[in-house]
Formats: sequence, C-alpha cells, structure tokens
Amino acid sequence: MNKIDAIVAIALVLALVLVCLVLGLSCLPTAYAVQLSAAPLIMPAVRFKLRGNLYSLTQASKMLPVYSWSLPARLSCPAAAASIKRLGALAVCSACYAWQRGNYRFRGVQAAQLARLQLVRDCLRSDSQTAALAGALVQAIRKAASIPRQPHWRGLFRWHDSGDLFSAKYVRLVRTVAAATPAITHWIPTREYATADRRKLQALRQLAKLPNVVLRCSALAINGRTPKRQLPAGSCASYVADSWQAARQLQRQTGALVCPATAANYGKPASERQPASCHSCSCSACYTDQNIIYMLH
Repeated sequence: MNKIDAIVAIALVLALVLVCLVLGLSCLPTAYAVQLSAAPLIMPAVRFKLRGNLYSLTQASKMLPVYSWSLPARLSCPAAAASIKRLGALAVCSACYAWQRGNYRFRGVQAAQLARLQLVRDCLRSDSQTAALAGALVQAIRKAASIPRQPHWRGLFRWHDSGDLFSAKYVRLVRTVAAATPAITHWIPTREYATADRRKLQALRQLAKLPNVVLRCSALAINGRTPKRQLPAGSCASYVADSWQAARQLQRQTGALVCPATAANYGKPASERQPASCHSCSCSACYTDQNIIYMLH
C-alpha cells in the first residue's frame, strides 16, 4: 500500500466512525461501540445571568450528557453533618465523593459551587428574588435538557451531584422549577428526609408529589436501609454497599438495582479500571422510581 492509499484508507475509517457516532454507534461491533461510548463527552456550557453575575449548570463527567446543579458538599448538607456526628465512619457521607475528591477538589469548581450557594441564599431572602432565580433556572434547565443528541438522554436533569436540599425555602424553590418544567424528569437525591424540621418535611412531601420528580431518599449508613416510615409518599430510595456480599443482601431485601457505573470498577486495581459512567453503561435508571444500590465510591 503506497502513501496515498494509506491516507484514503484512514479517511474512510474516520468517515465510518463519524457516521456511526451520528447513528448512535449501531453499525459498529459491540467491542468498538463500548470503547467509543466510554470516551469523554464534550458538552456546551449552559449559563444564566442574575444579579450581574454569570452562573453555570454543572457538567459532572460520570453523569453526562445530563446536566446538574451543584452546591458545596457538607456546607449545604445539614443531614450529612448530623449523620456523620451520629454514625461516624459508618455514615455514607463520611466517605463523600464530592468532598475534595476528583474534580471537586479544584479551586475553580469549589468557587463556582460557593457562588451558587451564595446566590440561592441571597435570593431566598425575598419573594421577588426567589422568583427571579426560579425563572432563570427554568430557562437554563430547559436549554440543558434539549442538548443531548440521543433522544433517551433528553428531558432529564439532576439536582445536586454535590449538595442537598438545605432548607424548606430551598425545597420550595426546587419544586417551583420542577413544576414549571413538566416535560423534564428531575432526579433529586436527598438525605434531608431525616430532618426534624417539620416545614422542610412538608415541603419534601409536596415536592415528591410532582409526577416529573424522582425524589430519591438516600440511606444514611453504609450497607444500611432507608427507614420506610420516614420516606415521603411518592419517593424512592438508594443504598450504598461496601462489598458484593452487602450489595446482594440489600438486593434481596429491597429488590434494588445495582448501579452498573459504580459496579464496573469496584474492587479492581487502579491499573485495570476503565472509564465508567451513566453514558458508557447506557443506564438512566436513576431517573425512574427504581430503588438503586451504589457501590461505595
């Protein structure tokens, strides 16, 4: 094969790959499809301007192409702080993946999270500012939910890849945004169901009633279950297991699905791990009322 033939062959291969990507990889062999779908996704930033500043939705790499809204871990997680105080190392939040780990340890990420938290706190001080923030979030989320090319990833949004529903007023703000976007499914994980704040509990019950909201009540303890009596009607649950034995036991007890993205590399040495995400595993179960077991990560 001469040089020109080699260039033509490479061009044909690249063209085939491009066509397959556009068609959703359906014409590639399975081994290649998995490899390509695991490649990092590049998504456009989605921003909104409020109070003279720009704020962006979050692009958490393990959850792309679905966008999210991120606040500082622990600073916006009162139930997490209480669970760590009560349970110590047994608390799921004592091993929080969003607490200065991965991309969350970078100053730019932390600064953006703090800016969002400050914006929310400031806006919640008045009804007019709360309404302005709700309107800005509605527009940004609508835009973000329309971006993914593959239809089954459109119309989805995640709240709090880091952070939680830290106050009753904030829960009501999130409910306002979700109610204004009925065509979008909102996955909202939380541990705030364990609060003693009656106003927050009432707000959580109202949030869980929305048909487009998946309020996922997360277990407080590693290998522990979520107390059914505490769950708002209409919510579902998630659990965290630190071994395959614990995961199987939780599965028998609850009928929950083991998250494939957290299971893919569990127990493997670092040299054998492959990128694993919702996208690479073709899994969107968290946006349904299916109970989920996450392997400790």
